[in-house]
Amino acid sequence: MIKHIFLGLIASILLIGCGNSNSIPEGKNFSIEANITGADSIFVVKITPESRVPLDTLFMGEEGKGATYYGHVDKGDFFALVLPNGDIINMFLEPTDKILVNGSSDDFSAVANISGSKISQEIRDLDFYFHETLHKRDSIYKLAGTVDQDRYKEVQDSFNQLSLNHRAYLEKFIKDHIGSPSTIFAIYNVINQTPAFDLYQDYEWFKMVGDSLYVDYPELSHTGFFNKLLSQADAPNFSMENDKGEVVNLTDFRGKWVLLDFWASWCKPCRAQAPLLKNIHTKYPDLEIVSVSIDGGPRQKNPKSDWLNAIKDDGIADWTHLSDLQGGDSPVTRLFGFTSIPFTVVISPEGRIVAKNLRGSNLALFISSRLKK
Repeated sequence: MIKHIFLGLIASILLIGCGNSNSIPEGKNFSIEANITGADSIFVVKITPESRVPLDTLFMGEEGKGATYYGHVDKGDFFALVLPNGDIINMFLEPTDKILVNGSSDDFSAVANISGSKISQEIRDLDFYFHETLHKRDSIYKLAGTVDQDRYKEVQDSFNQLSLNHRAYLEKFIKDHIGSPSTIFAIYNVINQTPAFDLYQDYEWFKMVGDSLYVDYPELSHTGFFNKLLSQADAPNFSMENDKGEVVNLTDFRGKWVLLDFWASWCKPCRAQAPLLKNIHTKYPDLEIVSVSIDGGPRQKNPKSDWLNAIKDDGIADWTHLSDLQGGDSPVTRLFGFTSIPFTVVISPEGRIVAKNLRGSNLALFISSRLKK
């Protein structure tokens, strides 16, 4: 959910008092007034790229009378109000902003209103849409539990269309608000525990957001963090001997599409994928397949023989084969962040990772989509 998005905050803030104050005290340059019925208190937090940091607690007065929080920012940063039950509203504060939040503890994040900040309102608009989408999703789930089997495809199509509409909305939101910190909420949006945007497959969208933040908010802590995230899409180079004893570097294949296939002779699912790889190799001659063996575990008596025999037995000697025969201790396991095999990585001619851990038909379809054949 949007509440789990990483956002940054570098403000020094102090709770001054309660009530409806129209003036901001000297040394402060923004205010947040919260009027939340049904709540005794609400927390003010800052959210760094790594975590939420509690700042203080606002205590609601009688009959929902609000409390006000004052603080200072240099150019702008992210803040949030959090109820004791964890329900949260995110916002972005700039100098002279006087934010007013009206809502109820029963449905705080779903319906509470914000005024006094353009960017915070953008974030709320996105949140409103998100809650509407969740409601539609839950309705589809409920329908799926009641319809006959012959209508199940209709329900599934409804869910697929909802996902497509959700993605289209987020794309339009990013384009319409490019340069605004609110786009971070869109790019990190998650529904059904699945990110709407994948760093590797949607790198262009991440870069669009990162580049615009660098131009408009270069000093924002999230800008540096976000652009550091982009570097994770660069495929790390490594050197390893091939089956002929020659040293090969991953960068030797720069300028070509590369399919890295991590496998081992003892891995049955890996060996079962050999026919698929052979078919891909035949169909896409411009694609370089680089199979990296993780043979060499402590239980193998002759890992090199096992590796070479598997290449021969499976008839896959037509492409590049590499191994350092270190098994799971091979540095490549940490470089590419996998703990099980088979594991695949698709790399663009620019040396950028565009997909990870695709298998079977999903791998074939992705290769087809990228190589247009």
